[in-house]
Amino acid sequence: MESRWILPDEIPDIIRMEGISKTFHPSEEYYRREPALFDPARTLAIFDGGEMVGTTATNRRTMTVPGGTLATATISNVMVLPTHRRRGIMTRMMDHHLRDIHERGETLAALWSSDTRIYGRFGFGISTLMEDWSIGRHDTTFSDPPVPKGRIRFVQPGQAGPVFSSVYEQVWPFRSGMMARNTTAWEYCLADVEEDRHDATRFFHAVYEVDGRPEGYILYRGHDARRELHVKELLGVTDEATSALWSYCLSMELMARFRIRNRPVDDPLPWMLANPRGLDRRPRDGIWLRLVDVPLALAGRRYLTEGRLVLEVRDESCKWNAGRFELTGGPGGAECRTTTATPDLVVSAADLGAAYMGAVTLGTLHRAGRITARDPSVLHKADLMFSWNVQPWCPDEF
Repeated sequence: MESRWILPDEIPDIIRMEGISKTFHPSEEYYRREPALFDPARTLAIFDGGEMVGTTATNRRTMTVPGGTLATATISNVMVLPTHRRRGIMTRMMDHHLRDIHERGETLAALWSSDTRIYGRFGFGISTLMEDWSIGRHDTTFSDPPVPKGRIRFVQPGQAGPVFSSVYEQVWPFRSGMMARNTTAWEYCLADVEEDRHDATRFFHAVYEVDGRPEGYILYRGHDARRELHVKELLGVTDEATSALWSYCLSMELMARFRIRNRPVDDPLPWMLANPRGLDRRPRDGIWLRLVDVPLALAGRRYLTEGRLVLEVRDESCKWNAGRFELTGGPGGAECRTTTATPDLVVSAADLGAAYMGAVTLGTLHRAGRITARDPSVLHKADLMFSWNVQPWCPDEF
């Protein structure tokens, strides 16, 4: 089978292939939105006798890590036709992309996983967590109702991008896992395609303003038949703006139920409700992260406390990462270099990716039997170093 980067006019073929793989017929809106995900120079396709049977795509993004940002390759549209599964096509594509990402100098790779059994073997670990929420109208009372200082106003779809972006730019640098959004990323986020509606309305766009300054926004739909409101994204620069938006959202009296997707696990809303038990919380994994260049990744973030660790990294997919590394880091920065010293911890690439931004502690992974520690006391030091003041979260879907 032939593997190569695609030609620009082959992007519609990938979208048709996605429809076959996921059993849906893409709409015209879908065909207009999806090309934003595909850079032909970074979209790999596998052909069997001239037929496209597998694809993967990557794009360069900038992602926040504790105390900084790093170049990150986002991997999407990992597909193999049902007729060609279990032939090693995915392994071939992932190996190709990881080598290419490394050669391009991108430190991290991130993806959303449709099957949690697949990506650990390629060195990816669950690096952000999130919750999906559902709450009935009778449970939306606040224990201490917020008193907003600003006002909510609606924004026309064509005007939402710049307004929402002005809020997002003030928020994303301060939470690990969030990514910079350029104009293309905003167009993709706000695109209102038929496949996403599930019989609900088109998006409503609302902004919270204080003295004319946007300090928060909400993007949502309504489902009239079920009397439901579906929130896609809600973001505030301040706690006051976030509280005001939740109050606005949950006070819509004609709605019987509110469904909110992809919230950070440390979101304050459950603690704002008079009856937090009424909020149905469904945790799930967010982005899966891989350290493509281990020493650069470890040196590229900051650490909550000063410390030194020697890590032995096991990495079958990116063999250039396999070895021992001495990490010295703290709130002011970090250094990482190869060493021959006795390791404090022996960790796989996937588990290092999971612990990298603090979604799970190295101590928890040790108790799960996934990593080896020279001395249990070193785990306490490692957990303090790798923790951070906010939980990692990624609202971007790619």
